Amino acid sequence: MRKFFTISLASIFGLALVSTAAFAAYGENSKLAGYVKETNTLVPLAKAKVKIYKKNGKLKDTDRTNSKGKYSFSDLDSGTYRVKATMEGYRNPKNFNKEHVSKTVKVNGSDRKNLYMQKI
Repeated sequence: MRKFFTISLASIFGLALVSTAAFAAYGENSKLAGYVKETNTLVPLAKAKVKIYKKNGKLKDTDRTNSKGKYSFSDLDSGTYRVKATMEGYRNPKNFNKEHVSKTVKVNGSDRKNLYMQKI
């Protein structure tokens, strides 16, 4: 009887540890980063505005690219987002799919997505 009680208690304790670890991993925040570049030259675009939208279309956050054209968003829940770049003097590339300037992304952990724009 004592052996059964010890095994049962150890099983319950082990299950509690696994459950706690699973919930902790689920609550971790994800990150999304990438570069905004000119379509033809692949030159990074500094000061481009990058917006990230939740799946329901609501704006989640806005960032500006740094001098190297890099943007980043942190503290994101894992899930699907739409990320879009805009910059004065640039447009969606004619010969590129809209997905190059506006992408739907699934974020889980740390992901990287580059965006491309064409000079007008």
